Amino acid sequence: MSGRTNWSRLVITLAALLGCLFWAAPRPGTALPLDDYLNNGDTTYNWEVASVIPHASLGYSLYMLKLTSQTWLNSNITDTPVWEHWLRVAVPKNIKTDLAALYIGGGRNPLGNPPEDMEAFLPPIAVENGMIVAELSQVPNQPIIFADEDFGRSEDSFLAKTWKIFMRTNEPYIVGRFPMVKAAVRAMDAIQEFAAQRVPTAPSVERFAVVGASKRGWVSWLTGAVDSRVVASAPIVIDVLDMFNNFNNIYQTYGRWPLALNDYTEANITQCLNCPAFERLADVEDPLVYIERYKERGVPVFAINAVSDEFFVPDGWKFWYPFYDGEKYLAYLPNTEHSLVGHVRQVTETLSSLMHLLIYGGERPVYDWSLDPSGQQIVFRSETRPVSVKLYQAHNKKDRSFILNCYLKCKWVPTDLTPVDPEQKVWVANVELPETGYRGFFVQAEYDVTDATSLVPRHQEVTGAGPAGIVAGTTLPGSDERIFTVTTGVSIVPLEMPHPPCGVECDDCAACSPNGEFADWEFFTDPAPVF
Repeated sequence: MSGRTNWSRLVITLAALLGCLFWAAPRPGTALPLDDYLNNGDTTYNWEVASVIPHASLGYSLYMLKLTSQTWLNSNITDTPVWEHWLRVAVPKNIKTDLAALYIGGGRNPLGNPPEDMEAFLPPIAVENGMIVAELSQVPNQPIIFADEDFGRSEDSFLAKTWKIFMRTNEPYIVGRFPMVKAAVRAMDAIQEFAAQRVPTAPSVERFAVVGASKRGWVSWLTGAVDSRVVASAPIVIDVLDMFNNFNNIYQTYGRWPLALNDYTEANITQCLNCPAFERLADVEDPLVYIERYKERGVPVFAINAVSDEFFVPDGWKFWYPFYDGEKYLAYLPNTEHSLVGHVRQVTETLSSLMHLLIYGGERPVYDWSLDPSGQQIVFRSETRPVSVKLYQAHNKKDRSFILNCYLKCKWVPTDLTPVDPEQKVWVANVELPETGYRGFFVQAEYDVTDATSLVPRHQEVTGAGPAGIVAGTTLPGSDERIFTVTTGVSIVPLEMPHPPCGVECDDCAACSPNGEFADWEFFTDPAPVF
């Protein structure tokens, strides 16, 4: 099976194994609160075309749709119950497929005038693959003012506030990710209806690949799980599956909570890591709860992460990847932080190649890899011939951190690997234990998945922002070569963590238990649903 690892040969740390033994997926077909929210009978949804911008010389037209996705709770809770978005839709001159791609992005409200462009890395994907590509903005709607405050919240501040209210009330609809997912679902509805009206002679849109970065990457995880139209998901820089163990992994790496998580610390979320309230939150938020749905429907997931991410630790894969045997791919990007600055070309190349494989049915690379019990050796095996295999490694002489502020001192350096077997199907990466500090390493493989009969030469300049706010400024390759890049997980040695799990600092259960706070909030104008 393409991209699936032979886990009989993969040995991971005992701590990761024990952490996952306590998790059990819901029974197939079990409805969760997110499913109920998506089907709550809300009739607010509508859309209209606000403007059209032709780009004939580039081979596509850009439509700006004004989308109203839902009413989230009511005006007793926030000043923004009705969510509005710009939905940018790139329609290539020649549509060849029923697959569309949806990129879930951010932005601010109110909407203002229609925008005149979209993220610059998206139109080339539309043109070269002959597919509709859309960008959904204002996810979440923000800033949002809550009933007990006089200031607006955005991004992580908004989400942390909703987590806090959920912990105090046990009301799942308040979780901010719910309306974010519903916005993506409604965007897919709008794209299908729009395409049927405006390009009726083209193949009707039946399938979607969803892409999102950071908190929108979390949305892409959940959207792929709850909507059967999604046939592939590419969550970017959101290495968070198994929230409890991943959060603890972060704490054990630094011995504290990083500044990037300040919004969650200020909302008393991290202080409640060991509490029942956090477990209840994970039951409705954690993508790991939903991941078996991907396997049931045969949906591939392509997780793109930054090894120097200031939010996460690069070995977070170990809490889900070994235990999920559906189709899955990893791509860790070296020498980049959460915003992926400088990697727009590689991200675009890989995403476009993924779409190409989904559209034209090309065989995905068949490979697996294993990690030695010492953590010092990765064996990479590939039935599909890669064009290159590299070892990337970095050494921090002081601690286990690989965030970008150590970039000049612990840069990830590549080394070409050569096959170790006569059939040229096996590559081995070995590293030495450092005398001080920690060493991280992983293996990267690049595959040429070119199908010359279906390509449009690449020549368009990427001049805008890419995933998670990438500052772009590159030109897509002029050749017809399509490169599909994957990596192994990141191993960090020695295996011993520098700090113990979060203890008393994460046991403040009184800070997140129902105590009457928000008790007078009327979450529903109609009778509340029963769970």
